Amino acid sequence: MKTWHCLITLAVLIGVRLLDPFLLESARLSFFDSLQRSQETSLSEQIVLVDIDEETLDKFGQYPIPRRIMADEIDKIENSLIGLNILFSEPDRFGGDEH
Repeated sequence: MKTWHCLITLAVLIGVRLLDPFLLESARLSFFDSLQRSQETSLSEQIVLVDIDEETLDKFGQYPIPRRIMADEIDKIENSLIGLNILFSEPDRFGGDEH
């Protein structure tokens, strides 16, 4: 008899988990959110965001900035992760593709 109770309880728990009703999912996601908020976040100094703004354009001229200048500026950054989201679909008109 005790074995049947265990098996039925196990089957119900598995069924609830597989069906994942709205209230259970909501509670699970709320708990996960609270765990994420409770962890201390720290900013990494090894990540650099390269921003091409008005000041940059005043210094280097209109966009697109020659690739040689971009490569030289990126070489000056000593951090370990640099991300660029730029499409270089054609050869550089200033001849800076070699760097």
